[in-house]
Amino acid sequence: MSLPLFMEYLVASVARVRPGFGRQTLDCHARAFRSGKTGVEGEFDIAALAEAFVYDLERQAEHLVLVIDDLHLIYDSDWIVSFFHRLPLLLPAKTHMLILGQGLPPEPIWRLRPKQRLFVITEQMLAFTQTEAEGLF
Repeated sequence: MSLPLFMEYLVASVARVRPGFGRQTLDCHARAFRSGKTGVEGEFDIAALAEAFVYDLERQAEHLVLVIDDLHLIYDSDWIVSFFHRLPLLLPAKTHMLILGQGLPPEPIWRLRPKQRLFVITEQMLAFTQTEAEGLF
């Protein structure tokens, strides 16, 4: 998936619960696509897009939980590490992000664990013990 498409989906998903959300992000997105970070059309300043998205989030008065499911489908995208390495560090205190994926995220994102910006829930943590399974059934 391309970064422009991902950003459109991400902004639209927040706008569904927060009408009018995303003007700063979309403006930054449009400027980046027209000129490109390095002057080449189609290249993006990933950090600027993450910052614009966070700026829009900061303008929201209410708490928000962002849920991004199936992120593993785009782990091989060239922009994913830069975007997700930057975004969690900038999120406002009233915004939380839950990322779901099969498998561990790429290495640089994994480094957010020691900074307590990433908490990984493994299959083993979710598995029922024998006693829990018997109690359930």
